[in-house]
Amino acid sequence: MRLVLATSNPGKVRELKKGLAPLGWTLLSLADFPLRMPKEEGATFLENALLKAAYVAKATGLPALADDSGLEVALRVRRLLEEAGVAVTLTREDDNTFSPDKRTDLSQRVALAEGKDLFVSIHANAIAPPRADGWCGLEVYYFGPGNACPFFPAPAPLQPPPLAIAPSPLETLPTPPDLAQPSPEDVNPIPPQSLPTPTPLMNSLRRMELSRTLATRVMAHLLGATAAFNRGVRSADFYVIRYNSVPAILVEMGYLSHPLEGQNLRQPNYLDRLAYGIARGVLEYLENDHPVE
Repeated sequence: MRLVLATSNPGKVRELKKGLAPLGWTLLSLADFPLRMPKEEGATFLENALLKAAYVAKATGLPALADDSGLEVALRVRRLLEEAGVAVTLTREDDNTFSPDKRTDLSQRVALAEGKDLFVSIHANAIAPPRADGWCGLEVYYFGPGNACPFFPAPAPLQPPPLAIAPSPLETLPTPPDLAQPSPEDVNPIPPQSLPTPTPLMNSLRRMELSRTLATRVMAHLLGATAAFNRGVRSADFYVIRYNSVPAILVEMGYLSHPLEGQNLRQPNYLDRLAYGIARGVLEYLENDHPVE
């Protein structure tokens, strides 16, 4: 049996090949076909996964599997920041990569940050059973000392405060349109800004300090916008934050494998709130913390 994984990400392909090997399946990927993936224009993770899988299945004549992605959150963040007067560059706008080699792909993503003010990488987490039920919450990473302990910012206040997200299993059921929660823009819109001109170069220690500050700002506003569990601001050596030339953070916006949080991460309103929290944190950092010439 042959199956196409609708991705160019070699890491994802390796992981799934390993899992399917005992079943005798042959896994192919976009590296085996000259396809250009469509833009991920769905409102949810599920819609984008279905869009990609259907496109690849039709083009190849083979059954296809597609993963979900944090890209629609990044697109929401871009819209909010651009409305506030910030120029935004995305490292990708679809599921295509710069290179099939993971290190080369990451290097080219990092290179896009040259001359910019900051770098934000957005991801959704997951963990295998049987631990899936116990792992949920937000994490924001910056590159720092390996022995740095996580710290836990308090939620940033919103006026008026947002409604609670998924306090019980019953509330993970589809919500009728007339009872849908307000979007973040209805709660506290982000006004256009006149932002300072940043200093283009800084030493590694200063960059680490600013990255930690950016991570703290973003985490505080994510918590205020979503009421999600706070797993803390943490240091790590992920490639895109370790080798960046500008303040850089990596946001893990929750666990798709968790029975409640996974449902939230498939709801457009919750994705709006995540995007709002990230955008608001970035703006607060730019206004208050980033060095100026």
